[in-house]
This record gives sequence, C-alpha cells and structure tokens, in this order.
Amino acid sequence: MWGMLLLATGNNASAQSGSYIRKGDLHFENHSYYEAAQCYEKFLNPSLRNGAVEPYVQRKISYSDKTATTSKPADIWYKLGECYLLLNMYTLAEKSYRQAIQLDSIQQMPAFLKLAVCEWSNGKLADAEKHLNQLAASKEVDASLRNQAAKALESLQWTKQQLQNSEPFATVSKLNAGSNFANGIYAPFITNLNGQLVFTAISKEQAKQSPLYINGIYAVQWNDSITAAPAVLQHSDEWHYGTASFTSDGKYMYLTAKKVKGTNSSCIMVAIKDKQGNWSTPVALNAIVNVPGYNSMQPFINAEGNRLLFSSNQPGGIGGNDLWMADIDAAGKVVKANNLGSVINTPADEEAPFYQANSQTLVFASNGRIGMGGFDLYSSKGEGVHWQTPVNLGYPVNSLKNDIYFFSNATNDILQHALISSDRESDCCLQLYAVTQKPASVKPAPPVAEKVPVTPETPMAVPDTVATPVTPEQVGLKSVTLEMAVRFAFNKSTLDKSGRTVLDSLVQMMKEDTTAIVDITGHTDAEGAAAYNLRLSRARVNSCLEYLKTKGIDTTRVNKDVYGDTRPVAANKIGEKDNPTGRQENRRVEIKVKYTKQ
Repeated sequence: MWGMLLLATGNNASAQSGSYIRKGDLHFENHSYYEAAQCYEKFLNPSLRNGAVEPYVQRKISYSDKTATTSKPADIWYKLGECYLLLNMYTLAEKSYRQAIQLDSIQQMPAFLKLAVCEWSNGKLADAEKHLNQLAASKEVDASLRNQAAKALESLQWTKQQLQNSEPFATVSKLNAGSNFANGIYAPFITNLNGQLVFTAISKEQAKQSPLYINGIYAVQWNDSITAAPAVLQHSDEWHYGTASFTSDGKYMYLTAKKVKGTNSSCIMVAIKDKQGNWSTPVALNAIVNVPGYNSMQPFINAEGNRLLFSSNQPGGIGGNDLWMADIDAAGKVVKANNLGSVINTPADEEAPFYQANSQTLVFASNGRIGMGGFDLYSSKGEGVHWQTPVNLGYPVNSLKNDIYFFSNATNDILQHALISSDRESDCCLQLYAVTQKPASVKPAPPVAEKVPVTPETPMAVPDTVATPVTPEQVGLKSVTLEMAVRFAFNKSTLDKSGRTVLDSLVQMMKEDTTAIVDITGHTDAEGAAAYNLRLSRARVNSCLEYLKTKGIDTTRVNKDVYGDTRPVAANKIGEKDNPTGRQENRRVEIKVKYTKQ
C-alpha cells in the first residue's frame, strides 16, 4: 500500500513538493542530515506537511527555485535512507532502503548494500546475508560493488563466529545515566586527581536555556553511575565542545570544538585550569594540528602533556580520518605532527585514540577493517610511528553497531576495567558502557584483517575483508606473529638510532625463543630506477643482518627477500603531487617474527 501511495505522490508532485526536495538536498549538502530527512519525509508523505513536530531547530538556508535533482519516489527513499544511515538511525534507514528497492530494484541495486548494512546493525544477519548474496551474484552492477558484497559476506561469517562464542571473555553493562541528559552520552575520561568521570552530552538543564541542542563537557564523581547532578566543565552557546582529555596533573584539558552555526569543520582546543580551579575559555591549537579547511578532533593527551594523539582528515594521510601524533613543547606549542602510518590507518576512518603507556597499547575505532559492524575497537602495541598489526577486540566489547571512545584506568591490562561508547541498544545515540574482564579468562585472539578501501558508495563501511585465522599446530599453544619495521632516510641504507632500537627488540626475542621464525624484507620508495631500488633494498636488509651478527645472532635463522619499490604501503604521490610522508613509510625493512605462546 505504501508503494502505490508514494508512486502517486511522485507522479503528481506539485511545486510545493519540489521545494521539499530542493530544501532537503541543500540540508544534506550542509551535513544537516536530520533536517534533510524531515524535508524528504514531507515530500513522500503529505500528511506530515502541516503541524509536524521537529525536535531540532532548522538552520535557515538559501536555495534557488530550480528543478530538483530528482522527484522519483525511489530516489527520494534512497536519499532518505542515506540521511538516516548517516545519523545511525538504522531502523528508519532500513525501511527507507527497502522502499527504494521495492519501487525500482534495478536502478537501486546499490541500496542492497546499504540495506544489508542496516539489517546487519539491526541484528538481522540472515537477511543481510541474503541481500549480500543477491548483490554478489548480480550482473546488473559493476564489479567493485559485487566485490564489496563478496568480501562483506566473508566478514559476516567472522561476525557470526564471534556471536557464537559461548563464554565471552568480559561483561559489558550499560551505565545508569539518570535523567540529567538528553540523547547521547559518550567519550568517557576518568581523571587521575579526583576520580571524576568526564564525558560529552547534552544537558537537559542547558537545553532549557537554548533553542538549540548543544554538546558540552560534564563531570560527575565516578561511582559506576552518572546519576548525580553534573558539573559543567565547558559549555558555550556558540560552540559544541566534546571528547575531553586531561594531563595527569589536571591542569590542561584538550577537547574537540565545532561552531554551532556556520562552518562544518571541527578543531582541537586546549583549556587551562587556574589556581581557583576554574577553566579558561578554550583556545585552538595552531595550524600544525588544525589545518585550515580540514577536521581535527578527538584528542588524547599523554600524562606528561607533550604528546597528543588525534584524528584528522588533513593532507598527508592514508584516507578518510587518520590517526596522527603531535609533539608539544614546554610552552604548550605544537611543533610537529606525524601520521601514524598505514599499519594503523586505512582508506576509511580511524578515530578516537586512547593510549596506555604502561603496556604501550593503542586502542582506537575504525570502520575500515574486519569488524562486527559500523565502528569497531582495535588495539595495537607500539609507540611513535612503529606499531604492530591492529587486533579487533572482539565480542562482547564490539557489537553489531558502533563501538568507539575507549578509556581504561587499569594499570596494565586495558580490559581489566574499561569504559566505551556504543549505540548497541539505541536507535540513534551513543551511551556509556562498562567493560570488565572476567577473572582467569583468556581472550581468544581474533584473526587479523588487511586494510581495505571504503568507497563513497558505502558510507557506513561494511567490513570489506577477512583474513584466514592461524590454527595452532599444537594443542594448548597459539601462534603469534609480531610485526615491526626499520625506517631509512632517503637513498640511505645505514641504521639510525630508532632502527637499532627496533633490532635490539628483535635480538631479545630471538635469544629468548630459539624456535622463532623470522622473515625480513627490504623496500624502497618509488624514486629512482627499478634496478637501483632493488639494490638499495638489498643493502638495507644487509645492514640489518650485519647488526644482528654484532649482537650474536646466527643470521641463518632469518629468511630474507627484497622487493625494491614494488610493494609500497603508502602512496608515493597523491595525484601529481609528491607525498613525502608516504615515501618515508615505504623506505623500510619489514620484520615478521612468528612464534608460539601459551
């Protein structure tokens, strides 16, 4: 019945109907997805046009009275699905994509992938599998879309295995948020000094004073709930503030800020606490972090206040939002920022970094790796720009929806006690959850996935690839692969201090485990002739082998190979422009150590 009604609506669209589409399109371009959805809904259902209640205040926009991009109901349903998907409102998005497919299944073949994303997030794995199979077998779509569906099917099998785990290694419980806040509560941080839980939310009390819903930063005394009246750390009528992180002395608060009206860009600011305990008005960091025209967000400052992790889509990255690390001098000025590299970052989005210094563990969210749906949480060991291959934290830490903003105040084992933000039980908004690892439980190591690209056709990034898990050859043992890299200066094969440090770690491992299998491979960037680069990569491998010999290592235990410039891990050029950061990543010797452990 809905299909026939909507078909009639589309065939008799009035000038007023067309204006709803034009307004919706402009709201969508301005990233006002809820407002765009309201316009599309009014076009599709005329009964909503008078007296409809809209809980968000619309921004005034200018638009010309030109013909709308499309008035076909199937296309508008698809646009409506896009709005709800970008708002993480999966139930409404599922309905919208389903309507688009019912009205025009041939032209709306891309909607099958989006529909599968929504079904996946809504726990309908069998339905998602059905639609992914349809898409993978279809000859009506291009090969790239079929390949995405086929790879998503592999990832779906991994997800089903995670859910079938009869004994989860941890408990995940939703925190009692009380009645002080509207919509989502997310981005937890527990301060060292007074044990306050700091988070981002929309306060109902603040909302009464403004017609707009504005995010602020709030704190309560941490006691496994957030029902007490919150203290307001940062709130403004002009800025959305959120995702706060503090130095160990509690004097500096780094946060994300975004104008309530105007620009869509986010930036990172810092506020300073005075002797009376009051916070200053936040001030934006310099252009090394906040590159004009790009987003920088979700800061995590280390205890000493001299290293800042953050997410940004600024130039020089792998793609989408990448994780970066900035150095801060004694005066609080950012002096340089480095991309964490292709071991961590993918062509999709990496966000919300957390780092525990004691265990040298980075935790972050990504929607570009094998995962259970939306953003999943991953961990990697390392520091600086040297990292091991990330590992999915698995179920129940991750869910079929979005899991992000990890924080742990544990001393070493990050999962002993942690907090995350998730929309697993919500139709739209993130909530806070406590993660507690069960006593004497061992978390099974999930398979490691290669990084995969995410196209504009899949904004929610259905997990695109899955790796085959390693099966231990001996009962009671598990196989572990440790990856590291030695970096080199341009056109050089000599080791620097950081390279020798990496090799010293390898020496220690090889001495402790004489059965470890070690593979090293040499690589270069794309500058120079292929034959020369092959020789240079061999020279780099030989430098590493000679260093190992000086430390008493029998290098016959090492498998070695060279590839020149044929296996880059980052782009040497972006378009026609040189990419020095990418070339630096490619000048390397890769080391893989395979061993078994209890």
